[in-house]
Amino acid sequence: MSIRLSLKTCGTAALLGAALLVTGCAETLTPVSGQITVDGSPLEKGSLSFKPVDDKVKAEPSGMIQNGKYTISTNGRPGAPLGKYKVTVVSQTEVDSTRPNEAKSLVNPKYNDPSKTDLSVEVVASPAAGAYDLKLSK
Repeated sequence: MSIRLSLKTCGTAALLGAALLVTGCAETLTPVSGQITVDGSPLEKGSLSFKPVDDKVKAEPSGMIQNGKYTISTNGRPGAPLGKYKVTVVSQTEVDSTRPNEAKSLVNPKYNDPSKTDLSVEVVASPAAGAYDLKLSK
């Protein structure tokens, strides 16, 4: 009887250890949301991505822009890992299916390219109000 009990105890301990290991591997995410404007007016639609500057951050958080506001998610979970990021933004006019090459960018094209964008953010545990607001030009 004591042998069975110790095997059950060991099995339970192994399962608990595996659960802790899996949970421990998940990155801690911090909520990130803000307002996004172009020349002072809210950007109505689009998407944005946070490109990690720091090699420690492996994920690439992203979000959708709606009515001048955005919220970031990482791998389907709300928030972003702590760290520094370059920000890219893509926003275009509606595309006519008969003329797909006529879509026009609603932001300066430099914001589409991580090597050219001058937008950056640092995700921190306790950000100041407006810390993640982005001001773009056309």
